Amino acid sequence: MNRRRWAIRALAAGCVCGAVFAAAAADQPPTQTQPTAAAASEGTAAAQTIGAYEATYGCAGQDQRQQYLVVRDKATRRTLLEVKPGQFPGAAVPQIRLFWMIEGDLCVYGALKDGPGGIVAFDLSRGREAYQIAPEALGPGELSEIRSLGGRLYLAGQVECKTGWVQVRDIKEGKVIWKAGRDELPGWVTQTVLTGRQVVLAGGDPRGQGWIEARDFESGVRVWSVRPEYRAFPVSLYPAGKRILVLTHDNEAGTRLACLDAATGKVQWKAAIKPHLNEALVQNGRVLVRRDERAVELNLANGNVLS
Repeated sequence: MNRRRWAIRALAAGCVCGAVFAAAAADQPPTQTQPTAAAASEGTAAAQTIGAYEATYGCAGQDQRQQYLVVRDKATRRTLLEVKPGQFPGAAVPQIRLFWMIEGDLCVYGALKDGPGGIVAFDLSRGREAYQIAPEALGPGELSEIRSLGGRLYLAGQVECKTGWVQVRDIKEGKVIWKAGRDELPGWVTQTVLTGRQVVLAGGDPRGQGWIEARDFESGVRVWSVRPEYRAFPVSLYPAGKRILVLTHDNEAGTRLACLDAATGKVQWKAAIKPHLNEALVQNGRVLVRRDERAVELNLANGNVLS
């Protein structure tokens, strides 16, 4: 369906959301949509067209909690949904980060911050609320990520960078398909990508050690789990067909790029990037990495430098 496009916006002055979102790669599965962040300050407004709808969002005053969202039919300009200042779930919490996103005829909105204020899904075609997810139905602490994965609602949270939780819900009804709590995860989640029928999670634990694990997208069952051989957190995950690239950084070991078998988690090759690797792009069997001001191409199959 050509209207099945996602957008997510975080509405807050100075908010930074990129830390929890994996960078985009050219070879990613089309079923995964990367969110983007947008800041809102006093008196500002921005518009975004998604499918048949146009959303206008902004901030009505100096207080970040005075943020609003209006969704209209693009053709008729009729207002379908209006979330006024102070009406976002959790908007009473200071320093809140509010979000919204649209898929097809569904608009999902809520709050990201300590003590999440819950989530609301509104059916734009019918003009009525589809469902709500109460704060107590989510995990403890902060709701740090929400996105579309394979047409489902993926949520992740953390408690003071010590423990984490994950939920995968049916996007149409909001029902939990599977979840993993602090007793099932090694720590908190900082990165998530979808590769094949597996969702790959990465993060850190209270001991300062990074971790990566893959779970079956349908059931949530753990498929494999690995840890870097040095004390480093995964910075970014880049899906590349049957492989997944892991970019890590450590003050002592520096920046490293590892290529894992997406099915087993086994390391296929590793490369040390000096002085620093800023980002990577996977395309046509090659890995284009940018380190400081210089671009370098690596062979995806073995990690050898091509140029």
